[in-house]
Amino acid sequence: WVSEYNCERPHESLNNMTPEEYRQHNHLAGISKNAWN
Repeated sequence: WVSEYNCERPHESLNNMTPEEYRQHNHLAGISKNAWN
């Protein structure tokens, strides 16, 4: 159930992304922000 919760089931509070998609999206956003510093 943990894999389903984190990788398959979208969450409304995460803009309808799965927790894994949200983590990857924020990780990539952090890299692009740091590139400017």
